[in-house]
Amino acid sequence: MSAGGRAQEAGGKALALRANVLRTVAVLISSFLLACSFPLPPQIVSMEGASAAWLALIPLILLSRLSRPKVAFWWGWLCGFLFWMVSAAWVLQLRHTWGFLPVVILAWMAMAAYCGIYIGLFAAILSSVLPDPPNAGDASAPSQLQLRRIVLVLLTPIIWVGCEYVRALLFTGFPWNVLGVSQYRNIAILQVASWGGAYAVSGIIVLLSAAIAVTILRIGSELRQRKRRRVHFELMLGLVAVALCWSWGVRSVRRADRTPDHSPRVRIAAVQPYIQQEQKWSEAFREGAYQALEEQTALALLSRPALVIWPETAVPDLLRVDPRAQEVVGSLVSSNTMLLVGTMDFEQFDEEVFYYNGSFLVGESGDVLGSYHKRHLVPFGEYIPFENQISAIKRLAPLGFSCMPGGAYSLMELPVGDAESGQSALFSDLICFEDVFPYLARQDVRAGARFLVNQTNDAWFEGSAASRQHMANAVFRAVENRVPLVRCANTGVTCFVDRFGRILEMLEGDDGRTALRGFSVSEVHVPSVDMPLTPYTRFGDWLFARPCAIIVIGLLLVMGVRAHSRRR
Repeated sequence: MSAGGRAQEAGGKALALRANVLRTVAVLISSFLLACSFPLPPQIVSMEGASAAWLALIPLILLSRLSRPKVAFWWGWLCGFLFWMVSAAWVLQLRHTWGFLPVVILAWMAMAAYCGIYIGLFAAILSSVLPDPPNAGDASAPSQLQLRRIVLVLLTPIIWVGCEYVRALLFTGFPWNVLGVSQYRNIAILQVASWGGAYAVSGIIVLLSAAIAVTILRIGSELRQRKRRRVHFELMLGLVAVALCWSWGVRSVRRADRTPDHSPRVRIAAVQPYIQQEQKWSEAFREGAYQALEEQTALALLSRPALVIWPETAVPDLLRVDPRAQEVVGSLVSSNTMLLVGTMDFEQFDEEVFYYNGSFLVGESGDVLGSYHKRHLVPFGEYIPFENQISAIKRLAPLGFSCMPGGAYSLMELPVGDAESGQSALFSDLICFEDVFPYLARQDVRAGARFLVNQTNDAWFEGSAASRQHMANAVFRAVENRVPLVRCANTGVTCFVDRFGRILEMLEGDDGRTALRGFSVSEVHVPSVDMPLTPYTRFGDWLFARPCAIIVIGLLLVMGVRAHSRRR
């Protein structure tokens, strides 16, 4: 090889190395900012900031637009992998509450690797759409280039939301921590969810990020070519869209606050017994669990609530058949107070027993007035996929057995007001991480529920960020459907959320800890039976997220056809 050839090869390697260094920096910045956008472990919770989400994707978008699709995919996947390794580090807590440390680490890494695929797909698709034309620097067609930039800014959030929605559907779905959830305390922007769910909030965030990224690319091009700088319509588009959403959200909340609220109020108490997961099913701690429930419920009853809520599987026995459980529950209900009890349930057909994660509404005489069986179970938590085909994996079930899913929603009736009024409110129950699935809450509200209850047990992940992330996801179910939500945890975050997503009451200690024993009482404003349904309640994800997913699938097919034709 000649000296000139060697110099050219060395120069090419130097450029490649510099490009990879810049990509590494971009990935590290994006993954770090994404992780900081969501609740973090208590040790670093002060770093949590919703504002980080608005900047997090800018480096990744720049990387994607300056890379080939295959290269963009792997760097995007790495960004997603690192983000989920930090954001989902709560999985590691299972080493204390379940065991099998190698399996826990493998599950943590596998989940991060899987979720990272969707960010990789986002980067790859974004890299391939609307490539810069060969005459991008030609000043004769500025209007065409401007139009392409605006289309790219509009297309970027569609691609991101489409990838998020596909993740929420495939393999039973995992819609945990979509980007919009990072704004659960941003009450103004949060209101967009009443139209397009959490995905609409994701779209607004990515729209602004794309506008800034495309503007950076354009400024870089103008500086290189020493061209006269023109008006950046793409940046104006992002800023105006965010400003309109924010102002609309502010007006919506203020208008509702100024309007007299004649809806009935119901006083509800949520009891948090704080039973360690290692003790929850132990016979040695059985009486201790009952004692904690009795003590906290007795204190809560002093405020004369209409409903007392116990968390998911609060009763350490099967309520329908266990005398001790029935004795405790029966001693606490009264003529003016009902008790919503989280408990395991079962059905027996011949010699086969089917277990359910359930809930019972118990009235004054101890009668069960309503019941619910969890519809969407946690894979590898409440059931083991393919266990009937691979019998050896049955022993991995944390509960020692697999549950069966419930068949349908359940509406429960709670009297409100005085006895003469005859008023009542219908509510529905969401157990554990069912509150991260928007379709379940929509289904309940469309059927007539006017407030939602989430019974959960976050003790599996005590001391991690899981409980606050879980609560952040739940806030969106209230806003999407404009109904209040009561969250009752065994340990984690017990709180009351109004229909605009404001957290009105949260059970926490003076030091901010939520892992404690206690109860919280609040009056819940129950919307009327004939309340207008939000666009999201009526149409769901067909308004935004589902069309985005269809577009993403179409773009992937186009990419596949192009790649196949190039190989021929």
